[in-house]
Amino acid sequence: MPFSFSSRGAVALVRWETPENDDFDALLAQLAKVDQDVGRPILVSLVAADAGVPRPETALAWGRRLPELVEACASIHKVFEGTGFAVGVKRSVLTGMILTARRLGASGSPGRWTIHGSLDTVLDALGSQQRADLAALAAQLPVDRVA
Repeated sequence: MPFSFSSRGAVALVRWETPENDDFDALLAQLAKVDQDVGRPILVSLVAADAGVPRPETALAWGRRLPELVEACASIHKVFEGTGFAVGVKRSVLTGMILTARRLGASGSPGRWTIHGSLDTVLDALGSQQRADLAALAAQLPVDRVA
């Protein structure tokens, strides 16, 4: 599976390698379990600077299904680590996908989606309990994935 998933309380942390079509259903299943156990999850989706880019057909399929992801989460925080042109392109592509998802019927205010450059900025955006939960999850990540 090209992603790892961990959760604590309502915070769900996903670390991506290269997404595949089947990963969407696997992610939704994990989020549904969190929802059942503690309520709608706060999804923190971490993409390392060296992560692969999904195939075009995968990106299109995910783009069409983003409304499902939005509905499954209380909020979504996407972290694109690193700097430079490639990371900027990834952030721009995701912004386009988010706008498309809204046109396809994803509800919620723009604040439900936030794109970050590091986990530190996600921590700043969360309440105290969620901040503690994310910090505990992030402490389990390899050091090069947390910066």
